[in-house]
Amino acid sequence: MTRISRLASKVIGTALAFGGLSAFGAPVVTITGNAGTLRVTNYLPANISEGDVANPYGVLAVHPGSPIVTITGSTVQITLNPSAFTVSAANVAGGETSEFDGKLDFDIQFDSPVFLQAILSESGNYTANNGATVSVAAGTVITETDGTGGPTDGGNLAAVLSGGTWGASLTTAGFNAAYSDFHFSIDNKLTAEALGDPAAAATISKSSLIITINTATGSPAPEPASLGVLALGLGGLMARRRHKR
Repeated sequence: MTRISRLASKVIGTALAFGGLSAFGAPVVTITGNAGTLRVTNYLPANISEGDVANPYGVLAVHPGSPIVTITGSTVQITLNPSAFTVSAANVAGGETSEFDGKLDFDIQFDSPVFLQAILSESGNYTANNGATVSVAAGTVITETDGTGGPTDGGNLAAVLSGGTWGASLTTAGFNAAYSDFHFSIDNKLTAEALGDPAAAATISKSSLIITINTATGSPAPEPASLGVLALGLGGLMARRRHKR
């Protein structure tokens, strides 16, 4: 095989490998925050109470401090099933608004750099009677923590409530460079409000949060046209080499 042929094989092989699936060992997931705050506002007489709630996402265990982590090919899935992430309101004392703010923070470390993209999906149940209302607000920020002070990813989850169940999801844009260490910060607020009708009452809870981390997305494989241009360029080099001979 000529030197140019070997070069062609190496470049094309590298290009294909770059766009392929990531290969890594089991990542290390460390929970750094799992806390909530319940805030209840009554309107007549006006009164606001607020208290901390520990572990709203549950006592996370496969090993201490870690949620359930599964790996399929180039995909890492983190599954949480919170049981204490709930809030209720009833129209007492002139109306009531209850808000539950829960925040989850965790680090994930891979044994080699990956191009990370995340899909967040959460769901739960609710009731809202006699004019009472419920709502969901959620967002995430993902930061690479390799120490380069680089970019962040994330956004707000879009929520849909229908027929007593709700769901919210977000597919992030993904990182266009590979990193080994990332920090996830997920903020969630559930609100139940009962105003007007004395019989108004509402409850909303979160029962599932699934974080799917795709490490194949973000390092796009060269398009066939790009590979064709690359092959033509190398072919030209080989032709010129033969012509010189």
